[in-house]
Amino acid sequence: MTNFDFKVLADFDWYVAISRGGLAPAYRLAQLTGVKSIDTFVAYSYDDKTHEPGQMQYLAKDYSHLKGKRVLLIDDLVDRGATMEFAMQKLSEFGLADLKNFVVYKKAHSTVNPDFYVKETPSDEWIEFSNNLEDLF
Repeated sequence: MTNFDFKVLADFDWYVAISRGGLAPAYRLAQLTGVKSIDTFVAYSYDDKTHEPGQMQYLAKDYSHLKGKRVLLIDDLVDRGATMEFAMQKLSEFGLADLKNFVVYKKAHSTVNPDFYVKETPSDEWIEFSNNLEDLF
């Protein structure tokens, strides 16, 4: 089901969760791997009411504390890939030693091919998330 061994995710210095969808997966990964340094990246381009992409919204923040660090960017899913691409580009401006990404669900039509994902889903499948963190992976 996954394209990797979860043990490799313990090798990162920091996890950065894309808010809001990446918060629960980042917490769950931290539980499984022991990584204690977690930050957030606030960006979104998805309208919760219409389920359609919209204008990218972003909270500018200084991530200079990540300079020279190995960082894993985490989100719940990658659909079109706009938010993940945007976040990867913005974080790369801070001189990271390495930047990889993780998602729980990768949509088949995504323009972004995540470094790590749990499950690939058909493009037209609507994903319902459980409130139980252990159900994520």
